[in-house]
Amino acid sequence: MTAYQRDIVAVGARYPDLPIAQVVAHARLDGTVNLERMRECVRRAYLRNDALRLRFEFRDGEFVQHVATELPELEFVDFTGDADPAAACMRWIDEANECVLPQRGPLTRAAVVVDRADSFLVYASFHHAVGDAWGVNLALGQVLKEYVSEADTSSDNDVEMPRYVDFVRAEREYRASPGWAADREYFVEKYRDVEPALFARSGSIRSRRRRHHTLRVNPETVQRIRDTGRSIFAFTAAAIGEYLGRIHRGRDIIIGVPFLNRSSDAELRMVGCMTNMLPLRIPVDNELSMAELADRISAEVWELQARQRFAYGDIATALQNGAETMLFDVTYSYLTIPATEHAEWIWKDVSVLASGYSLDAVNIVVRDHERDRSLEVDLFYADDVFDANYRFTEALRHVLTLIDRALEAPHMPLSEIDMLSDADRAHLDAFAYGGPIDA
Repeated sequence: MTAYQRDIVAVGARYPDLPIAQVVAHARLDGTVNLERMRECVRRAYLRNDALRLRFEFRDGEFVQHVATELPELEFVDFTGDADPAAACMRWIDEANECVLPQRGPLTRAAVVVDRADSFLVYASFHHAVGDAWGVNLALGQVLKEYVSEADTSSDNDVEMPRYVDFVRAEREYRASPGWAADREYFVEKYRDVEPALFARSGSIRSRRRRHHTLRVNPETVQRIRDTGRSIFAFTAAAIGEYLGRIHRGRDIIIGVPFLNRSSDAELRMVGCMTNMLPLRIPVDNELSMAELADRISAEVWELQARQRFAYGDIATALQNGAETMLFDVTYSYLTIPATEHAEWIWKDVSVLASGYSLDAVNIVVRDHERDRSLEVDLFYADDVFDANYRFTEALRHVLTLIDRALEAPHMPLSEIDMLSDADRAHLDAFAYGGPIDA
């Protein structure tokens, strides 16, 4: 088992009755389902990608894995006979999202869910240790593309793909190399004395619930950031880091950033758990402008990119000195959707229901559509952090205000940028001078 898988499986093993390490999505397809063809397309995806057939077990004090020969069956659910098919469909999806994929397998689940006469849903759930977001996109894309094509599915001779077990062997060699030791030294030196700023949590893990907020940022707004000459990721990460720095006051701001960790064409075509979450430390200097902070963040990202193979769990182990070490509870994933017909078709009606990192306070997932230059944003957050007294929508508005104000005054130091919107100011003024407010 790779170190990346180990980190995920270990967390899941601590809470075996909770679906905290699962990536869930569904896509809507037009027309009436050809169930037999869909079954064939799903079966062929399992044959192509050995990671989807993995099984885990705990043996002699450690987790091990093997590739199974049996293939999971595609489920089929039809709600068109219900009084309210849409509501019945959503109830089924909500219940399916709470089902835990057992470590002994199967570690994936696929279903066709029919709730309309003119379209249907393809639902997929993956244990994060067999498929990261890139891999899930690949596997789902293979199924959907083949289903709508006229390709012959009667032969299995054309389904050869790069094998995940080869990546597992290469990762094991890296862990025994001088490069691994050098990467370890880098992270220990960089994070030895950090005091991570983390959100205070309440209640038990089992009592917490994940909430989901989505938004789409139009191309005109996005272009304002592009016009600064900085990447969308670096500029928005700077705003997020600045916001976190203000509310946490004084501690080190670190954001978890997933790195693709694929260095060859074969690995780019490979389904599996390869993405590695690494800590991005946000530089602190209130005299910088937002654009200058974005430049510093870009430099940090390049340093991490060169060491993306070093697993986050190994960083935490190297730093902990006998105590559990947690460096971040906010993660930020940024994915570019290529300007191709296939990519846009795949993502047009895809909904991401779970990101696979369910213990964090906030998970930010951004998809940058190259075709129309818009951003699609999924925000997953914990209800024991954001509640009626600290509303997530207000936190989001403050981050967006920081971005907007920084774009209006690109050279203004961060210390002079107000994160309160005009509406916030009017609300405070009304309170200060005795005007009516909504409590």
